[in-house]
Amino acid sequence: MFIAALGYEVQYYSALCRSLDSSLGNMIETLAMSIAELHYEVKRHVDGVLYKKQTDFIAELLERYKNTRGSMHMPPSIGDYRNIVSKAGKGEAYNKRHESDYYLIDRERGLHYLIELKVGGDLDNRKPAQKKRRYWSNTAYSRIASAQTTT
Repeated sequence: MFIAALGYEVQYYSALCRSLDSSLGNMIETLAMSIAELHYEVKRHVDGVLYKKQTDFIAELLERYKNTRGSMHMPPSIGDYRNIVSKAGKGEAYNKRHESDYYLIDRERGLHYLIELKVGGDLDNRKPAQKKRRYWSNTAYSRIASAQTTT
């Protein structure tokens, strides 16, 4: 509505800029992945075993991060990751798969890289929490997949 009030030329220019922005971004991303495929196994998902205690702990962490007021709030830390990993191998286990932007595997060195692209533009309130949940789950899967391929 606002752009319509500015006239046809501004509408056209705005649409053209968004289109070029998107096209250029897609071209650069495709180029980067083609280069990555020269040195890594490139996947668009992470899968592996995740234990119920891990998924419960991830849900608890997200609530603590989200609750910015009160005594339960805490910022993310590397200790959170260590605690997720420490809960592996205990109790019920499920094979899980999560879509990821990019998951690169260096089989030669046994290294795994999980890449989540930055989301631009306007976000609704659900997306940041969804991205965090996806990140923690993918990190746990990546860690487990790494352990399985290096042993």
